[in-house]
Amino acid sequence: MTDVVANQTSDDLVELQTTGASWEASAIASINGQFVTDYLTEFAAQNAIGGLEPNADWNQLMSSSALNITNALSIFEGYTSFYPGENLTFAFENGTEITEPWLAIYNSPGDTGPLETGGDFYNFFVLGFYPASYDPYATATSSDSAPSATSTDSSTSSSATATPTPTSWPDLAYPQDPDVVQPDLGASGVLTGYFLHDISVAVLSIPSFSAYDTAVEDFSNTVTEFLQKAKRAGLTKVLIDLQQNSGGDTLLAYDTFKQFFPTIEPFGGSRMRAHPTADVLGTTFTGYYNTQNLNETFYDELSVSDWVVTDRLNADTEQNFTSWGEFFGPHEYNGDSFSSVVRCCRSIPGEFVANKYLRNVIIYPAISLTSWLREVLSCTAMTIAPQQPLNHMQLQILSL
Repeated sequence: MTDVVANQTSDDLVELQTTGASWEASAIASINGQFVTDYLTEFAAQNAIGGLEPNADWNQLMSSSALNITNALSIFEGYTSFYPGENLTFAFENGTEITEPWLAIYNSPGDTGPLETGGDFYNFFVLGFYPASYDPYATATSSDSAPSATSTDSSTSSSATATPTPTSWPDLAYPQDPDVVQPDLGASGVLTGYFLHDISVAVLSIPSFSAYDTAVEDFSNTVTEFLQKAKRAGLTKVLIDLQQNSGGDTLLAYDTFKQFFPTIEPFGGSRMRAHPTADVLGTTFTGYYNTQNLNETFYDELSVSDWVVTDRLNADTEQNFTSWGEFFGPHEYNGDSFSSVVRCCRSIPGEFVANKYLRNVIIYPAISLTSWLREVLSCTAMTIAPQQPLNHMQLQILSL
């Protein structure tokens, strides 16, 4: 006969799975006196980050291995936007209860030092006062001081015993022998690939599209390596795992798409709600931008602004907008007013070039490369998909 334990936490459930314990878990019946499904549905509606469907909002509440490997938390674990009350009480079907306090944690202390009390938090964020313990010279003093012999010896010792870069994720949900691994996995690297030879499937795991510095090239090269090895292995099907992928650099998503479908031009477009304030801002910024030359101080900065549109394509005409008014419209959709659809990552028709960092990416001769790259990486809320249906595949990227 198995036992039924009173309190089940995630650690208890892991123990149950890994040790073969003889107790039986009991389902949660209610949270804070409300039927569990109703409570979580309302919680997701208030706190989830803009999923396309209610089930996507629900999934954001749940822990997963895809979140664990990127050191991210679920909405329920740590990204709650609205105050849920002082305590959280779980009532189980076996009649037991667990009550835990909700805790608010300031995760980004910056140069303030610790904000240790409610008063410190209120004074800093509401009144703009630093805490009494704040020392504006502390960082400069420590960084300017010369390293001592002790610190030098310590760094030498630590580098000699440095932990080797992992070759797999430390999570049992992911196979421990991936066939493809992005360099520096777990730090700047995020991609892994797995070959399921018995069913002729190659799996590419992309938990994030965020990358910096050399990791941008590593990301692209790893996708190339995955495709080459899968082809050599004779695998006939590919599964791209985007579980819990919260977005990142649109450029990397575009590059990945083009490596899989080099002959297909993806469509990336967006529009904004048309309201008087937006019209004033757009008229002002776009008008000023149109008076600037390529070498003017603010040209690059303005070219990536959402309020500048004459450097971007009208999705209907495939030509650059000639004015803010052409972009603004407004156009009526579902009883509301919106702008025209803009392709914010294609300013001027160009041609594809091969480059380590910009493989299969359009380069525009009429604007500076720096400006274009900043424009690409600044795009938000984009959907990238083939212009023609391709096995119902759609790749959605949300740059946060």
